[in-house]
Amino acid sequence: MSAETQQPKAQSSGTGQAAAAQKCREWEARNRIIEELERLGIPRQDWPAYVQRPAKPEFSESHQFECFQPPDIDMLRESMRDWVKKANAAWDRYRDRQVRLFEFLVEKGVDEPIPHKRSRGPGTKGRNVEIDARYEWAARRLTGDAWKVIAIDAGVSEARVRIAAHNVLRTAGWPA
Repeated sequence: MSAETQQPKAQSSGTGQAAAAQKCREWEARNRIIEELERLGIPRQDWPAYVQRPAKPEFSESHQFECFQPPDIDMLRESMRDWVKKANAAWDRYRDRQVRLFEFLVEKGVDEPIPHKRSRGPGTKGRNVEIDARYEWAARRLTGDAWKVIAIDAGVSEARVRIAAHNVLRTAGWPA
């Protein structure tokens, strides 16, 4: 790849929007684990020393959009159905223009892509672990419960508990 075709980096690693998004995910995971510790009634003195309620991240990235103005309606010449079609088309154009602007900023290196992770729910066949259970298992692991004990209590395999809780703890930045 030649130097002319390479995309510039928007920020150095550890800064910028992607790093801010990661910090927000870490903050959310830590808070949810602490909520589970409290819900389980585990005394604070039994928590690891590094488990402290984190301060909410002080950064955000908001964007002020120009106002969307739906088209006027001529009540004497068009039906409500016609106006709804016209308004929906106008909204689609407006929304797509805003999306293209953000994509352009990333493409030109002014901004960086932000990875958005979604927690999986139980799925249609119920094979995935419930989100609340993942945080409970992570909290129990932090206080010294063995993977096997947590798995027996939950009625699922040890591997299932270990993988789900480990992912939560990794997101929180805490050891498993």
